[in-house]
Order: sequence, then C-alpha cells, then structure tokens
Amino acid sequence: MPKIKDIKLRPLAWEVNAQALVGLNVFRMDMPQVWLDFLRQFQINPAEPYKLKIRIGNLALKLQSIFPEVIWMNDQSYWQQGGPWIVSTVKIPESMIMAFCMGWFQEQAFNSKTKVDSPQEPHEKELYWESTVLANVLSVTNEYQLIPALVANRFCQTNKKIPIIEGCELPTNLSFSQVHTKGVAECMSELINSKKGVYAYVIRLRMKTRGGDGGKRILHFSLGIRRFIREAYVTEKGCFVEGDTKSAMLVSLNNPFLRDRGLGSRSYAKIWFRRKGNHTRWVDRSDEIFWDVLWGKTVTSDEILSNPLVYEGADSDVQALVVYNRLFGNSKIGAGVGFPEKAAFFQLFCEELADWKPLEPMQELIGKKNKSRSYTQLPPLFSISPKQIVLEVWGSADLFKHTVSIFETGLYQGEPLAYVKGHNSFMLNCSHDVWLELIHKEATPFLGSLHVENYQKQAYEQRVSVIEKESPRNDKHDVVYALVEILRSDEYKPEGSDPKLAIREGFRRTGRITQFIHPENDGVLTKIEYRLLNAILDLLSDGGILDKSVVQLPPDINILGFDILNIKKRSSENRYGEEKVNIPVFTKFAEGVLYVRGWGMDNWLSLQEAMLNADRFKGWKKIDESKITQLLDEVLRDELWGEERHYILLNADLRYLTLP
Repeated sequence: MPKIKDIKLRPLAWEVNAQALVGLNVFRMDMPQVWLDFLRQFQINPAEPYKLKIRIGNLALKLQSIFPEVIWMNDQSYWQQGGPWIVSTVKIPESMIMAFCMGWFQEQAFNSKTKVDSPQEPHEKELYWESTVLANVLSVTNEYQLIPALVANRFCQTNKKIPIIEGCELPTNLSFSQVHTKGVAECMSELINSKKGVYAYVIRLRMKTRGGDGGKRILHFSLGIRRFIREAYVTEKGCFVEGDTKSAMLVSLNNPFLRDRGLGSRSYAKIWFRRKGNHTRWVDRSDEIFWDVLWGKTVTSDEILSNPLVYEGADSDVQALVVYNRLFGNSKIGAGVGFPEKAAFFQLFCEELADWKPLEPMQELIGKKNKSRSYTQLPPLFSISPKQIVLEVWGSADLFKHTVSIFETGLYQGEPLAYVKGHNSFMLNCSHDVWLELIHKEATPFLGSLHVENYQKQAYEQRVSVIEKESPRNDKHDVVYALVEILRSDEYKPEGSDPKLAIREGFRRTGRITQFIHPENDGVLTKIEYRLLNAILDLLSDGGILDKSVVQLPPDINILGFDILNIKKRSSENRYGEEKVNIPVFTKFAEGVLYVRGWGMDNWLSLQEAMLNADRFKGWKKIDESKITQLLDEVLRDELWGEERHYILLNADLRYLTLP
C-alpha cells in the first residue's frame, strides 16, 4: 500500500441526524401475553422483576443474527410494559418467529432446574406486525442499537460502485449484506477472490457519545476484512479442527418463502460450531432450530466442513461461509486494511448519508507540540537511573543476526537506537547510561511442545522445572530479558502442548522478563526487522526504559489507574489445572516510573518487579466488591495527600459494580 503524505487525522464518523430517520416506515411486534407469563416463571425475586434465571438476551441475539432486518429487540419486555418487543424493517413471517421462539422456550423449560409450565402457542391475533414510523418506537433505551442497524439496512439495499484504489484489485461493483452479532451492525461485501484466498470487506457501525461532549452523538465507522477457509477440515481420515474453541459460520438461505414476503436481499446468520470427539457439532440447540425453521431439514457442521467450496457460491440454496480463525492454521491473506481503503469505503457511506454531517478533520494542536530545543535534543529513550542489562536471544542464528543489526544500525525516532561499545555490547541512546549485552542462546528442547502425552496434566509444571534447572539466574545485571523465537499456538501438536505459558513462568522464576517473536518465515508479511524492533522496545519498557515523551509530564503529577483483570492462572486447588481469576490492580505513574500494586500489598512494585513477582498478585473467582472497596480506600488514602496533583483513570466497565 503506498504511503500517504500530508494527511490530517480524520475521524471516520458522522454527527447523528435522527431527524432524517424518524419518518421512515418500520414494523413493530409486541410479545404475546402467554410468552410474557412463561418468562415470568423464571424470575428470581418478585421484588426484582428484571432478574431471570435464564438469559433472555440470547433469544434476541439469535433472532437478530438470523434476521438482521430486525433492527431492535427489547429483551426487557417481560417486565417493561408498553414498548415494542421487535422492531423490523420488513414483516418477517409470523410463523417463523413462532416456530423459532417456541423451540427456544421449550429448550429453556426442558433445561430448567425448577419445574415450570410448558410454553403455550399464542393465538394468531396476538402475534402480528403493526406498521408505524421510527419516531414512535425510538427512545433513549434503544437508539444506540436501532439507529446503526437501520443505517446498515439502508446501505445494503443497493449495489455500490467501488472507486479505484491504488494497490488494490477490487471489483467495480460490490453488493453488501447485513450481519448482526453482539449488538454491532455490520455490512459485509460479497466474496472477493484473490490469488491468496477469499475474503470480504466488513463495515461496522456503532453509535457513541464524544468524550467531554456527552450531548453529541456520533455514528462511528470502521472497516476490516473477514477471511474464510476453503479447505476440507472433516474428511474420511477424521476431524482436523483443533481444540474445543467455538468457531463461526455465516449462513444464508435462498428460501423462496422469504423472498415472496419481501426478504429478497440475502442476509447472514452467524451460527457456531465446535469440535466434539472426532466430529464437529453446532454449539447451541437453537442453531439446530435455525435449520429446521428456515430450511425444513437439518444440515450438520460436518457436512459443510467436509467441502466448504460446495457451500460457498452465492447462487447456492444454502450458502455457508466458514470464518477463518487461528484453529485453521495460518492464512495467506493478511489481516487489516490500509487508510486508502478506509477512506474510499467511508466516502461510499457519505454518499448514502448525504444529509448527515461527517466530523471535521482534527485541528493541529500547535501549542501542544512542545518541540523546544531542550526537548528535541533529548535522546529518544528515558531511564530514571543508569542500568546494566542483558538481552538473551533464544532462537536461530538468523534471529540473533537481525537483533545485532537492530542495535548496530537501527533507528528510533530518527536517531540511533544504540551505540556499539564492543563485541555484542552496546550503550543505549538514553537519558542515563544503560549498558546492554547481547547473548545468543541456541534453541533448546524446553522451547518445544509440552510433553502432554508423557506427563498429561503435569506437563506444564514439568517444563517449568526443567527451565529452572537449565537456565540459572543472572544476578550480575539489573535486568535480564529473554527474547524467545517460538511458533504460533496452532502449530503445536497435540492439543494442549503450546509451551508459551510454561516458558514465561519458568523464565520468571529465574529472573527473566520474556517476549515472544514468531519466525521470519511464518507467513506474516511484516518484515522481521519491524516486528523485532517493536519486540525490543516492548521489552525495554517492561524494564523501565521508556520513550522520552514521559519527560513532558510535570514532575508534580501522579497518574493513578485502577482496573480488574480477568486472567487465567494456575489453579490454587489443582496445581496442574487452570482457573479464571479476577485480579484488582492499581497502577501509578510518577517521575517517569510505572508502579503496580495489588490486593494484600502494602507497597508499590516497579513494573519490572511486578512482572517477576506475578505470583504475589491475588484475586478471586468471583469479584468481591467489599474487598475492592477496601483496596480503593487504602490506596487513595495513601496517595491523595500533599501538594501533588493526582489524576485517576478507571476502566469504564467498573460502573457496573456497586462501588461507593
């Protein structure tokens, strides 16, 4: 992709013009009383009617996935009276909604741990569409879902003429179809064939408010690509889908019954499958209901995975596209799109939304550039103190050769990254003297697959023990880094033999901070030098060597941050298993140093110390709000005193906790 010069930072978004939409014709459907009564059987406490034992939102997600023409579903209608249950741009056949919902309700009744009455079919007079205009159904509770979905629906009605984009071979015209998933409105292009495979452009629309200007609503545009697989992954020799992670298919059915009722343009339902034994199966029973309702017969995921090409054609009665993920190995098509593509597709939307105002390009902040002579003369790296560090390169001779070249000739911010001081010895271009020694470590067996066949669940701990024995500590240096050349997870066989976690833990116990890098010939188009420089800079920052921009922060400022991390840790109950743990973490940035503090700690650790003492950070399987409140109180009382200025950054998701 050619480089673009002299471009201003342009937000790809519009100011929401709801007035241009409120007169559009839509259809509403209310939930029948018999279904309201059925759902209320699952209430946990009558005093809190909005809490159910089942996730009613899953029904809404599935129906919108199958029928993206449904631009909003009220999954609170079982306790909120008066509003619509479904808002759609077309009249979806009532019989299909009846069949699908009854199947889903029956599944909930069957799986209920308490006795509930079976769902009843509503009378045909209770399940009907009513024509109305958007103004009558639009509200503050649904506008963030309804408006993006409606705009996406309008965009997909007509084919789009694609402008010529330098470096891209695209069809002159593209049709788009709607896809709905997890509250995001998507417009997916028809399939594009290239020498490397098949893919589609995906436009995502989200409505947001602007920071510092909550009254202004914007519609945010983003563009990406979705890759698909064509190779058979279920054959006579078995199933070659790795692991038990669920994967997605996009399914579109050429159903004359739908076309006769105005659903002429194809839309895609996202359904999930997972490996089970030597076969695959649909994840949810509701996905089996999907086939019965819309196709009248069952299609298995194995049938599609045995010959994806048969189901790929747009003129197929059943078009099923298997979405690429890492379980299917490396893709020759790289992820992501360039700015010229984003600008071109954004312009297509601007033509569709002619009565909407795009946000203006960002103005250059002349006063914030801070390009004073004293700043520009600073070296590109900053360290609070002198250091002696060592970088161990665990991998091939070629990787080590590239690493040496980075330090001998590499540039950072237009200046030398380091200066040669001897054989594999360098001085970083830093605010203080930071000596770096490079050491090449040949790849050893302990960097290979875990021996799960021999050690089963003990394979992780066995590998950690081997690393501890064969990699003695290096206490002569202030920081010891380990740059490890390693394959992608899907290249390790058998399942569960990926060694990354064990390597990271083994090196942590021997005082090393670890960074992984994939081999040069792993199918990634990015040059190894670029990835290697980024990996080195990440490692340096973990040890407290940062970009010089930190000196622009006034010395009397402390920046505090708080978040709750949900991560996998070795199980405290089963030393060979894993468990998900919620770990509260405070961070503090002061005088150029990042500090970390967790639950039960009475002192701050530097980032380097925190990484080497990760086992000290405690958490809970279930978030304990009382202990989090206690931690917040302790840290804030310790820090918020004196004359220093403090800024506190919190993860916005914490608003959902009942914290004081």
